[in-house]
Amino acid sequence: SGITTVTAPANPGTYRLRLTVSQNGSVLATTESGQFSVFTLNVPTVSVSVPTTATSWPAGSSQTVYWSTAGGIATNVIIFLKTATGVYVNNGQWAVPNTSSANLIMPTTPGQYQFEISANFGSITNSGLSGIFTVTAP
Repeated sequence: SGITTVTAPANPGTYRLRLTVSQNGSVLATTESGQFSVFTLNVPTVSVSVPTTATSWPAGSSQTVYWSTAGGIATNVIIFLKTATGVYVNNGQWAVPNTSSANLIMPTTPGQYQFEISANFGSITNSGLSGIFTVTAP
């Protein structure tokens, strides 16, 4: 078809592609690309340390969520609250400064939940998940 997919080399460096067309063992044509570079992309990360899967908090209580970011600068984060099955909870979203912690009011409905913390690092947005934690009856 004239289209070939090429996998980039695993090691960073400067490379060229050479295309050789042959038929019945005879070389019909050869062409070479210009130089191109392969590099390692440093993808910023978000890690949530609290709550963990062992965490249990009373419904409606104020609790501190802790996270860290690495590999880039993010001024703010958005914190989403989800059920353990991944359904986003209405009004369970907070935009807060990236200070590595925030005091949040837990849902009033007991159950299992998880926080997703999303940070925008300029051209890259990445998220981290807390452990699935339990909200108990007050």
